[in-house]
Amino acid sequence: FLKFIYKIRINFEMKILGKKEKEDIEILYENIPNETERLRIQSCVEWYIEHAILYKWIFYSLSIIGIVLPLVVTAINAVGNEEKTKFVTIICSVLISLCASLLTLTKCHEKWTLYRSTLESMKRVLMHYWCEKEENREIRDLILELEECMEAEHLKWAEFVTAKESSKNNEKTNEDK
Repeated sequence: FLKFIYKIRINFEMKILGKKEKEDIEILYENIPNETERLRIQSCVEWYIEHAILYKWIFYSLSIIGIVLPLVVTAINAVGNEEKTKFVTIICSVLISLCASLLTLTKCHEKWTLYRSTLESMKRVLMHYWCEKEENREIRDLILELEECMEAEHLKWAEFVTAKESSKNNEKTNEDK
């Protein structure tokens, strides 16, 4: 049942959010004259959109389960009878361990941030390509300045994510010693 719900959720996200993002970015490559080049760019862009969304939802789904189940175990231990409590605690503990293991093994957070960063870089490159073709210098300068602002914000986000991951790795290394 959960697998079915999860599949519906991912399909919804891929169709709604992915479709919207694909439509929004399509304007950046639709006028490329060479069909082979245009289709290659389209294929790459769509792949990165789909995978960024997929890994984002895997990450959040597993993380939410890992947060909610310990709360469920605590609540059931407080009010449940002993035999049912043991069973539910064991099942929840197995699911918590499984989610934590999947988060670690799949590296879905790292993949999500990598794919999203690559996609944003691709958008920036496509935008620069069209800016070079823009005859109105004021518009071109405006677009390039906006791209610089977005790139600076994206770099801050990437540094934050990297620092957060580095901090977690340092904590694990210190615990192992």
